[in-house]
Amino acid sequence: MFTSLSLLSLLTQPLSQSFQRLPRFVAAIGCFQRIQAFLQTETKSDHRLVINAPADLGSFQGLEVDGDNIELQPLLRADVEADSIIVRNGTFGWSSSDEPVLKDISFSLKACRLTMIIGPVACGKSTLLKALLGETPSSEGFVYVSTIEVALCDQTPWLINGSVQKNILGFSNFDGPFYTAVLHACGLEDDIATFPMGDQSLVGSKGITLSGGQKQRLVGFTSS
Repeated sequence: MFTSLSLLSLLTQPLSQSFQRLPRFVAAIGCFQRIQAFLQTETKSDHRLVINAPADLGSFQGLEVDGDNIELQPLLRADVEADSIIVRNGTFGWSSSDEPVLKDISFSLKACRLTMIIGPVACGKSTLLKALLGETPSSEGFVYVSTIEVALCDQTPWLINGSVQKNILGFSNFDGPFYTAVLHACGLEDDIATFPMGDQSLVGSKGITLSGGQKQRLVGFTSS
């Protein structure tokens, strides 16, 4: 009996420490796998071209790669006037080895207008939006934008484990009047009023303390 108790007392502490550290070890292996997958991805290359407003016609130019030759393709001023985004013969995908998600798309979006993309599930709506942001690794054709400073409120909110105000500000400085104005525009005033510590309340890991709508409104505030 005493021998068994001695063995149990000797094994209890090492086994307890092993069981406590095993989840951390498995999590560390998962982190290394994600780091390796990230390092093996292709380098991001923004394929978009910025639209300027030249005085002379025909001075808008895009790059068309044909083998080793780079040919300039002019855009007339009349083609881009009042346009904020122009896509010509765009083909977009997420891998150069797989079939592209969108093929040979051409359209233009006017400035200061509401535009909706409507379609069934998995038809390429999110891929098109990511292509307009230059986020698709595989692309062909031309994407002209009036500015590269574009915000996107994705379907999956990304929030840090901090306070509501910290998520809103990010690395920006606090501007009281602007903060209050956008807070009202995003409809977060009523939500913050229900939080125990107002905008200093913690959102938790991945916004676990917030509802789905609150996450979307908070991400919308951040993009604004």
